[in-house]
Amino acid sequence: MKLFNKRFRKIMSRLAILMILGLTALIVLILQPQLMFGKQMDYRTVSIYANEDITAEIEPILDSAISLIAQSELYDPDYHFDVFLAHNTTYNVLDSRLMGSWAAARAIDNNITIKVKTDVRKRLAILEGNQLELTYVIAHEMIHCLQNHVFGKWAFNPLNHPPMWKMEGYPEYIGRARFASMDSSELREEVAFYLQHRPSHELDLLRLDDEHLTPNIYFKGKLMVEFLIEIKGLTYAEILDDERTEQEVWKDMMNWCHR
Repeated sequence: MKLFNKRFRKIMSRLAILMILGLTALIVLILQPQLMFGKQMDYRTVSIYANEDITAEIEPILDSAISLIAQSELYDPDYHFDVFLAHNTTYNVLDSRLMGSWAAARAIDNNITIKVKTDVRKRLAILEGNQLELTYVIAHEMIHCLQNHVFGKWAFNPLNHPPMWKMEGYPEYIGRARFASMDSSELREEVAFYLQHRPSHELDLLRLDDEHLTPNIYFKGKLMVEFLIEIKGLTYAEILDDERTEQEVWKDMMNWCHR
């Protein structure tokens, strides 16, 4: 019996070590997935990885994305992004199993994973009939990288992060580029559109038009961040420090809209 117990403990110990090593290897691959891609192209402060040929058609998309994030207070001209075109790759399968498959794209540290099919020539990311501007998707995820870079991993991680409207609203605000030409009448129009078309649950999708859907909380967060920056004059850092609840900020915006 003692011999059996000793062998059993030894087997379990080895299994535990193998499990730890396997999990560690998966985490390393998620954070450093370059080895799983056969093609690489470097352009400005971005490295693009894929298993298919990467053409120069992606350069103007990256130019547009960088132009968008350059207008953010978080922008660091020396920060390097790694972009992975991961649709139909083994890495995408691993990422989905570890992190979930619901997202069209994901940002971890300085890595941006585009999980869905991309059409670089048409500048689109395509998810089950929902067409997203590829420039917008990349710029949105770049801002997530910069949130982590500026405020730290302890402030922005899956287990500890600001409220969703603050965390997702700012990348939406930057990625959709409304601030470049926004005035108060256009913001009021967008709020009116949202009030008319918003779904019943904040995690449901809001239909912007026939081909474009977005998570409800993303668009609502964009409106609130837009309001606080454009109308109230706050910085994003001040928005993060603002202790008012989502309901209080929303009420403030509604009062402004109905003036």
